Amino acid sequence: MAQSVKIVEEMKQVPYASVMAMYKNEFGSFEKPVMRPSFPYAVIRMHLEGNAPSVRAAKERMTLYMGQQTGVESRVTTYSNQILFLVRAPRHPMIYIDCGDGCERVLLSNMQQLEPNCLYDCKVRFIMEGESPTNDTVFVERGPRLYPLNLHVEPKTAQVEVVAHGERRDWILDNGHVSLQLLEGDYSYTISANGYYTEKGTIRVPTNQSDTTIRLRCTRGWLSIVSDSTDLAGLFAKISHPTGDLEVSLPCDSIPCVPGNYTVTIRKPNSYPYGRVVSITENTNTRLAPRLVSRTKSKSPKISNIEPPRVVFVSSDNAVVRGELSGHNAIEKGLIINDTQNISHGVKVVLGEKGAFEQELLNLIPGTQYFICTYECNEMDTIYSELVSFLTLQNAPVENGHRYADLGLSVKWAVCNVGAEQSEQYGDYFAWGETEPKKIYNWETYKWCDGVSNALNKYNVHSYNGKVDNKTSLTIVDDAARVNWGGNWRMPTDDEWKELLDNCKWIWTTLNGVKGYRVISKKNGNSIFFPAAGYKEEYSLFNAGSHGYYWSTWLDLDNTDSAWYLYVYSKGVLRYNHLRSVGRSVRPVCP
Repeated sequence: MAQSVKIVEEMKQVPYASVMAMYKNEFGSFEKPVMRPSFPYAVIRMHLEGNAPSVRAAKERMTLYMGQQTGVESRVTTYSNQILFLVRAPRHPMIYIDCGDGCERVLLSNMQQLEPNCLYDCKVRFIMEGESPTNDTVFVERGPRLYPLNLHVEPKTAQVEVVAHGERRDWILDNGHVSLQLLEGDYSYTISANGYYTEKGTIRVPTNQSDTTIRLRCTRGWLSIVSDSTDLAGLFAKISHPTGDLEVSLPCDSIPCVPGNYTVTIRKPNSYPYGRVVSITENTNTRLAPRLVSRTKSKSPKISNIEPPRVVFVSSDNAVVRGELSGHNAIEKGLIINDTQNISHGVKVVLGEKGAFEQELLNLIPGTQYFICTYECNEMDTIYSELVSFLTLQNAPVENGHRYADLGLSVKWAVCNVGAEQSEQYGDYFAWGETEPKKIYNWETYKWCDGVSNALNKYNVHSYNGKVDNKTSLTIVDDAARVNWGGNWRMPTDDEWKELLDNCKWIWTTLNGVKGYRVISKKNGNSIFFPAAGYKEEYSLFNAGSHGYYWSTWLDLDNTDSAWYLYVYSKGVLRYNHLRSVGRSVRPVCP
């Protein structure tokens, strides 16, 4: 009978809690010991084998005797055919196993002296009474060498999943720390925590570092509202975001926020209301230092029934407003604009003639809330209209010369259609799979058929519709976005339209006189606009101003003379499929 003994897992100077955590990782669950051993201990892992009738019962009621003055401290866990025991070390003269009726009683004796804080593997094969034991009835297995790993994870609440040697395990953290003894090799880990980006990587064991630290990157940012020049004590700030509003007492430090644009409003008696739009980025603490302006009677503007201006266009650095001034007995009239509601300190834009006007406001600051009103003054007094506010757009990033918006989704969305320069412009119209606009849209002019819808020569999976090539989505050479805009631009897939539908708020509105949908991200508050551009068939444009049709790259597999697109109108937004020969809008995306 083989009696060779080897330390399978070295755990010297490893805390007892970490040892227990390792056993939980090894076996999936454990029955926590009722007491912590007060003596030097080792662990014996028993592997039960054999075909005796009562082996199954034996696994549940097996008892071990560890010799005089030893005994079992606690049964740690039972898993499959394995049972773990804490035993006294360094002296361990014998193990006596009683498996109940029907099985041979097995006695292990003269094992080598057990070392403290070590794991031993012992395999026991049960035989029927009367049968002769074989050489492998009892075998103490020699295992591979293991190496220490001390891992620190921030935040401490993170969960660690590891795949190594073909097995998946969870490493249980104790206050953000775990100490393990591991086999040599690569350990692929996935670390996740609420409010943080999931991180994946590989740790090579043995490592040349005494400690390994992994810090997750926070998905949130923070907002601090403090001021050196204004007493904020006792005041409250309203922080508005598309995901909801929050009211906080001031001053405040490091309020957690999802990335996006927030409107901060502060009100104080006898002061003009304070309003600002701040952009919160991930893993960054944004500091806001408000300055509240006192309201005095001598400077309080008089508000009259003058018609307020109408904001008809807004970009990142300019806006267009329209209105009408009566100009009766006025020696001066115009607009006042400010980034607070204190119009007495705003910038005047003097307008010459009375009546209707349209005025462009230039050199505005991106991502800023502005307040505007009209005014008229005579020799005696100045009167003002009600205030109107608007928010300038954030500076849009650019891909190959074309602007896009980051909505926090899997792709970035262009701010306008192919063939347009502004969000509200219709742009060009394309048949599906064609890359140039044209005058006539029908099957006779369609590029990928021989004059009729059932004679397709590309993108077809049904023989009754023409030549079969089993292509089900547009290749890049037939992608109108890539051909016209270049770079990494392409047309969206049907799945990407679904993602936009599910993760954004869709509001039917008007931009610069054009009807369409303002699409606001639920993840970060950024938005884009889809005009109701209609569609072209034969020589004509249909439904412009009331409906919009935006191609995807996906073929309709049931009807290959059709393809999927997004259909928008005042009562809803849905995915639809229809004829490839019709001219529809293209809104590009990029990675």
